[in-house]
Amino acid sequence: MSDIALADSRELAMIDEEQLVTMMVDGQAFGIPILMVQDIVEPDQITPVPLAPGAIAGVLNLRGRIVTVIDMRELLGSRAVDDNEKQMSVTVEHKGDLYTFLVDSIGDVRSLPRKSFDKPPATLDENLRRLCSGVFRLEDDLLVVLDVERMLEEETIMKTPRRTRKRRKVVVEEKVANQNEGDDEAEEASVKKPKGTPKASSVKKEASKSAKKSTLKSKPETKAKPAPKPAASKPEPAPAAPVSSGPAASGVNADHEQKAMLAVEKFAARVDSDPILNDLFKDLNDAKLLDLLVNLFNAAYGNPGAPLLESAYLAFIKQPGLGDDHFMSAGTNMHATLMDLQTETEIVDRIMSVIDETRIKVLDVS
Repeated sequence: MSDIALADSRELAMIDEEQLVTMMVDGQAFGIPILMVQDIVEPDQITPVPLAPGAIAGVLNLRGRIVTVIDMRELLGSRAVDDNEKQMSVTVEHKGDLYTFLVDSIGDVRSLPRKSFDKPPATLDENLRRLCSGVFRLEDDLLVVLDVERMLEEETIMKTPRRTRKRRKVVVEEKVANQNEGDDEAEEASVKKPKGTPKASSVKKEASKSAKKSTLKSKPETKAKPAPKPAASKPEPAPAAPVSSGPAASGVNADHEQKAMLAVEKFAARVDSDPILNDLFKDLNDAKLLDLLVNLFNAAYGNPGAPLLESAYLAFIKQPGLGDDHFMSAGTNMHATLMDLQTETEIVDRIMSVIDETRIKVLDVS
């Protein structure tokens, strides 16, 4: 009997407590009811939305779902942080859509007695009073409980002034990239061996297209072959410098040609599994899609004879029914493909910058 009484008292205690996920924004402590929180992540590759209100930092891909990113500092009228400064995000679901709030840091999950919950004090900042449901007075701070529904009201979002944003890059990623810089050559060499000729010769999209890919791949090789020939026919001291630089350059080109073909394979598989991209290319036959992908990734890696990247990307993405969600999904999958192949950071940044600029141009025109 005592065990039952003990269990009942614990249940009553839980009912009388409010569990909140706590976070900090501009030095102020906030809380969101834990039952509303879907996920807590460190955001990566936030893609800005052209002409959006300042509170919308952009969108990101969270396990295959497009999530709208809300900048809490903009929403609260606080000082904006640098686009590359590390932040965390708290994801909630509202009316069937996912939203994630950018915050400075995440705290603990706090269980607080409901009897301590109070109305927002008159001394609280006007923006905070408008966006919160109440406060908990802690020993050393005031914990403001956010009202998610009010925060996501159209009026609240639209009143924040627009500002130009760049694609966000997480500082942590850059540090990791710098730490591994010394190992890049060894890692790339290990990638080349297992992922060499067998994969490049057959694309998952359709095995019968391998001939087309190998022809496209072989064209740059015919240009690279003449470079070593002068060394064989004229082994004089004078041409020694050009000969030594020739093989190095052709080695880089060969690596990029191989990565371009592997990227075609990986991205084609992503198109198949991504419902948003699958819908965009539903009227395109496999051969045409493959041609567009080959041109796109040859341009992305700067391979000889490739078109300009912006032209290749426009030819690829500008399909009937094109919308911003297609741009978002294509950009996310492009970044994931490049990272899977351990593409150099400088190349990834250049490619993603062109993709972002192309997206903004197309959406601004339309």
